[in-house]
Amino acid sequence: MWPASTRPRDEEACRKLTEHRGQLDAPARALLESETLEETDVYRIAQFTRLSKEI
Repeated sequence: MWPASTRPRDEEACRKLTEHRGQLDAPARALLESETLEETDVYRIAQFTRLSKEI
């Protein structure tokens, strides 16, 4: 059993996955059609904004 302290984070993760389900399913559908996608295509298809990579 997971500690009770992780429950709010689990609930938040589930909420975000549910909220963005369409955006997550879109690249999956595109992959079924073409088998490969470039990173830029995944962001475009999912309508996600790519965060800058900071080192």
